[in-house]
Amino acid sequence: MVNIGVKKLDPEAQLPKMQREDDAAFDVYAVENTILLPRLPKIVNCGIALEIPSGFKVLIYGRSGLATKGIFAHIGTVDPNYKGMVGPILINLTDLPYEIKKGDRVGQIVSVPIMPTEFTEVVELSESVRGSQGFGSSGR
Repeated sequence: MVNIGVKKLDPEAQLPKMQREDDAAFDVYAVENTILLPRLPKIVNCGIALEIPSGFKVLIYGRSGLATKGIFAHIGTVDPNYKGMVGPILINLTDLPYEIKKGDRVGQIVSVPIMPTEFTEVVELSESVRGSQGFGSSGR
């Protein structure tokens, strides 16, 4: 179990919460009313900051319920050394303004371990069945 400290930056902020047992992510909530104008990304304030243990990061995702309404989120990474406000970056892909109300679920967060990684330059890459075939190469 990973314990992530949550500091309320706004007294009315809600702590991240799972809706059901075995959910993979914790919902985060808007702390203020705001309007998402068409095609303009906006950070939605959730009124919280996180104390993420070393060796972990938090990923912020959108919610499928919002996506069905044309509201999408940039997948964001919260590093363990970042101590500022956490909130999703949402974009309204419809032609009409979309109202976010205080208390609305606006994103989901998941904690994941950071794998120690090293990048090493190589002259050639190993062979694979796919090779360098890109997007759409496997058909429909």
